[in-house]
Amino acid sequence: MEDKYKNAVHYIIDKCENPYKLGSIKLNKILLFTDGILLRKTGKTLTEDTYIKRQFGPVPKNILKILNILKNDNAIAIREGEKNNDARLFFSLKEPDISNLSSIEIDALYTVTMHIYNNFKAKEISDISHQFKIWDFLNIGDEVDLYPYFISEEAEITKEDIDWALSV
Repeated sequence: MEDKYKNAVHYIIDKCENPYKLGSIKLNKILLFTDGILLRKTGKTLTEDTYIKRQFGPVPKNILKILNILKNDNAIAIREGEKNNDARLFFSLKEPDISNLSSIEIDALYTVTMHIYNNFKAKEISDISHQFKIWDFLNIGDEVDLYPYFISEEAEITKEDIDWALSV
């Protein structure tokens, strides 16, 4: 798990050439939406991480650990914001190794990265991550189950559903 996760984070940072346009919020949302797409397509997430409800949306539980590993490996550099509201800046220092990622994972990762990086400000993508119905039922610090977050869809209850429920 950790190698794929680490390589995916490094890949995102490398693809986002302007560190002022990435930051922690966008990085976390890129991972979230990539995991959501892959969960729908393959039944598995890329990070295999647990997400936690935070003020600006779901955050992968182990993201700081992964960033520290990458920093200690001299794969990335991290510059902390100078003020509380300044974004953390990420710099790729070498080419990421994505040899352990499948073509489906790379495609999802690239597509989500470029879409969020180029089209959204941090607040906008954070707000989108709050629009899922399950969001309102969670408290800050709760685990976010990605299955109902991404896969469950509101549907009409059918006669077959009622018949099945009555037969149980």
